[in-house]
Amino acid sequence: MLKKTALTLVMLSTIGCSGLASHSNENAKMEPVDHSQKAALVKDDISAQGLLVGDLQVNTAASGEINVTLQYSNQQSYGVPLMFTSGMVADLWLFDPEGHKVWTWSSDMMFSQAIRETVIAAGKTQSVQFTIAAPTALTIKKGFYIQAVFAGKATESKKPAMVPVRYQF
Repeated sequence: MLKKTALTLVMLSTIGCSGLASHSNENAKMEPVDHSQKAALVKDDISAQGLLVGDLQVNTAASGEINVTLQYSNQQSYGVPLMFTSGMVADLWLFDPEGHKVWTWSSDMMFSQAIRETVIAAGKTQSVQFTIAAPTALTIKKGFYIQAVFAGKATESKKPAMVPVRYQF
């Protein structure tokens, strides 16, 4: 078991951060979206299958950037053990109306590459903050959506820790 763990740690330490490059089209004509209004949250049919429940809160700052908070809570009657393979708790992806990923929060980030385990107690809520910079935020128009993807894996269940949460503009 020790050899397997050591091999896993060695393998993880050789894996670099691989964020997807963001895409932009400087010449694209896009109508701005009023982000001051609460957009409809899109719930997938599988939303009840995760052990944790996620919710996205979206606010536009005066500077034009969009601040996003992913709140995730354990509504189980027991603590949920989680394993993370890096320092990233969650990622935020931006999709255009056709479903093409056009931006990822993690693309310009670096995270520690270490296995860590934690337990989210029953009834506990935690949050992760994301910022979509103004140049990217200004390209968002009606039909775009963001999706928060939780990085933790449930260690004592076959269910996902949390299914992706979407927010429709």
